[in-house]
Amino acid sequence: MLYFKEKDFDIYDFGTYMDGAEFQGLNKFELSFGGEKLRSSNYFSPTCMHYIP
Repeated sequence: MLYFKEKDFDIYDFGTYMDGAEFQGLNKFELSFGGEKLRSSNYFSPTCMHYIP
């Protein structure tokens, strides 16, 4: 994280925000950096081997 901050990155994606009581500590930690929760879909299809943003 410090590397990206030093390089002036504006966005750092922690990955997953998960529903469920067992993940609330992790979610709180991630949001404590001042970010926001965004909805996105990520999946891998073995029939499509190239990235489509």
